[in-house]
Amino acid sequence: RVVENGTYHQLMLMYRGLVSPGSVLSLGPGGEMSVTDATAAYGLANWHWYNGRTAAAEQTWRRIIAGGQWGAFGYIAAEAKLARSRK
Repeated sequence: RVVENGTYHQLMLMYRGLVSPGSVLSLGPGGEMSVTDATAAYGLANWHWYNGRTAAAEQTWRRIIAGGQWGAFGYIAAEAKLARSRK
């Protein structure tokens, strides 16, 4: 039973192939993200990237930036990844 870090646990299950990528995030009706969502979304984008789904990864990184959680690790990492990809 997971008491804390449930989103991180879901990511680990996804990486193991036990849950679908679509089940990891639960965004608000307007697409808004919490700090935890932004970091989980970065993990999801990374999974897409390493599995050759570069378009899905980039789309997820852009969703993170649009989510507005600029202080989250996921936001900072997505911003850096997108900046590097523009070069």
